[in-house]
Amino acid sequence: MTDTRNLLERAQALAARLCPVHQVKSDGVIVGTPVLYPDGGRVTLYLSPDRPGLWFVSDFEGGRRRALMEGEEALAAFDAFVRRWEMDPPPVIEGHSIYVRVPENRLEEAAVQIANLSALALRAALKAGETCNDQA
Repeated sequence: MTDTRNLLERAQALAARLCPVHQVKSDGVIVGTPVLYPDGGRVTLYLSPDRPGLWFVSDFEGGRRRALMEGEEALAAFDAFVRRWEMDPPPVIEGHSIYVRVPENRLEEAAVQIANLSALALRAALKAGETCNDQA
């Protein structure tokens, strides 16, 4: 229990550095980042201790859900953008989330990368959707 509490305290400290808008849950931290989606909403991340030595960092389903609301072409463009993003380890698309698992020493880097990836992939998705609508 103490191990988990210490990990969550470290996640909370990172969240405070990234952005003062955060909420601590029993299993992780939800962070409202300063990165914005095209609609002006904040990119929200979920940070949680995962497997031993690893952290789970996801976009809390924000980008992919927004792309899905724009249609199948936008969703396909979002996914293609995510797959082309150069990151080690590469981001995973699962359900509506994009995420990575990283060691603690790469947690901040991964949080910044996932937040930017989610926002930029949505921008690409919206442009692809506009192109498809213009051709219709």
